[in-house]
Amino acid sequence: MTARSFKDHVKNIVSDPYVAIVELISNSWDAGAEEVKITWPEKVGQKIIIEDNGEGMTKEKFLKIWRTLGYNRTEEQGRGVTYRTKRKGYREAYGKNGKGRHAPFCFTGKL
Repeated sequence: MTARSFKDHVKNIVSDPYVAIVELISNSWDAGAEEVKITWPEKVGQKIIIEDNGEGMTKEKFLKIWRTLGYNRTEEQGRGVTYRTKRKGYREAYGKNGKGRHAPFCFTGKL
């Protein structure tokens, strides 16, 4: 896949910082997070840090999702969100196709 076709695939996720941040927070939501902490850089070139208390992934699950460009969350995981701790209630995931995982590229300055 060329850089151009990749950009076409992920569109604003890698070019608009507002969209990228929303995508990263949505990934935390989809991981069952109840708390998300964002540390903004004080200077250009410093890191944006996003931490959450979500479920996380095994290495195997991460590699499968990362390597599948057209990942279908609904088929693979269903619409529900899994929580690390037992809690009542149900919420649906925002993500459907795994494009949001590419949001950090928005802040790298290169693809």
